[in-house]
Amino acid sequence: MKRFKIGEDVVALTNPLDEYGQPRVKGKVYPVLAVKYCSGCGGQKINIAGTCSINFDLEDCGLCRKTTEADDLWWTDSNLFARPQELQAELEVLESEEKYEECAELVKIMAMIETA
Repeated sequence: MKRFKIGEDVVALTNPLDEYGQPRVKGKVYPVLAVKYCSGCGGQKINIAGTCSINFDLEDCGLCRKTTEADDLWWTDSNLFARPQELQAELEVLESEEKYEECAELVKIMAMIETA
């Protein structure tokens, strides 16, 4: 499980699942604005987009969803982000596990960062 600190830069490994997901662009680097831990699954959730104006209720451990708490922040599972400086190491792990489709996606993300 990945853990990040407030103020740390992270790169988005995915786009939002739908219009209710925390706004982000795969391959773009964002600062972590807030951190919390899910009371359901214990996983770390991070906020990179500030406040949310959408009102909906979902379980606390739903990926890419606003919490049911009244904090008005977007929360996304930290595993959907990576430290830019650790992408090469993540690629090597994926290659050793023979997860080639994920390798291809990570290579694309690394190219996006290098050309930005």
